[in-house]
Amino acid sequence: MDALLTTFLATAFAEFGDKTQLLVVALVARYGRTGPILLGVGVAALASSLIAALAGSLLHDVITARAASLLVVVALGFAAVSGLIGGEHSDVG
Repeated sequence: MDALLTTFLATAFAEFGDKTQLLVVALVARYGRTGPILLGVGVAALASSLIAALAGSLLHDVITARAASLLVVVALGFAAVSGLIGGEHSDVG
């Protein structure tokens, strides 16, 4: 139960103001249908989490926790640098 509560709280704080929430606000404002949009977001989040859990269970015996942490650091560093450098931005609208 401790793992469930810790995971829930960490995810709730990490996802606050996330792009997914902004997407839901935009979609509900555009289409005015809360139910189907929330269902779609829920199914997508569940599928994404299932894929991540499956990948984690497959990699559990292959790499150490330290190596996984290093991989996360490198991935986040790459995302930060690519965000600072920028790239092609498409105009929406």
